[in-house]
Amino acid sequence: MNDTLRPYLDVFCTAYIDNILVYSNNLTKHKKHVDFILEALRGAGLQLDIDKCEFHKTEVLYLRLIIFIDSIQIDLKKIEVIVNW
Repeated sequence: MNDTLRPYLDVFCTAYIDNILVYSNNLTKHKKHVDFILEALRGAGLQLDIDKCEFHKTEVLYLRLIIFIDSIQIDLKKIEVIVNW
């Protein structure tokens, strides 16, 4: 995945194993960025599982973090056992 997306990593996307997050400042750029990622995946012979994809979200759960437009929070459900111990 890193080899396939290398030109875009830390520019407008991040990837961990098979999780890809595309981020942009506005919707127009975001649509272009998504197109670049989809084309790179297609060129590498990779396919998406459309049932696991979310597009044009302003809030996402990614690697146990809740990422908002202007902030990041840890998913409290993941640490509930520790907090309530």
